[in-house]
Amino acid sequence: MHRDWTIIVDDREKKPLPFPEHLVIADEIGNPCTIRLHTTSQRIHKGDYHLLGYERHCVIERKGSLGEVLNNLNTPAAAKRLEDEMFYLRTHVAHPVLLFEGDFGHLNPNLRDGTPAGAVTYGLLAMLARHRITPLFMSCATLAQRRTFAENTARLLIAGALHLSQPQPQPQVTHAT
Repeated sequence: MHRDWTIIVDDREKKPLPFPEHLVIADEIGNPCTIRLHTTSQRIHKGDYHLLGYERHCVIERKGSLGEVLNNLNTPAAAKRLEDEMFYLRTHVAHPVLLFEGDFGHLNPNLRDGTPAGAVTYGLLAMLARHRITPLFMSCATLAQRRTFAENTARLLIAGALHLSQPQPQPQVTHAT
């Protein structure tokens, strides 16, 4: 098992996750072991976080706010951009993850234009299900919460690197234009 991992962080991330230098995971037989994490910032074509050398195993796309994404999905152009991004991730990555900062508990019942948030939330979750993309919701109210989530994000990336093979061929999905 590798003891040193490098997380690539997209250089456009305004508030990157605070990854630790050392992290406890489990080795091949389940015993705790400490690994070293390095981070480097560079331009990533799609996604915001991945492990160096494992770009097609697990990629995490971070969205700053669930509420903002839902408001943006209410416009056809923004919805198409997100759908295209999810399609790309699903067809090029074995395990794509969409990470949202915030949680449903802080979401207003209606969007800015009055549309019920539940209807747009369903549309978002249906899109993610269609593309088999895992949604994660992260509460970021405190630095401790951000650190904990950064640790678990690193564990998810490493698990993807160690346990996922290259993406399997996916059925072709056509987009309505």
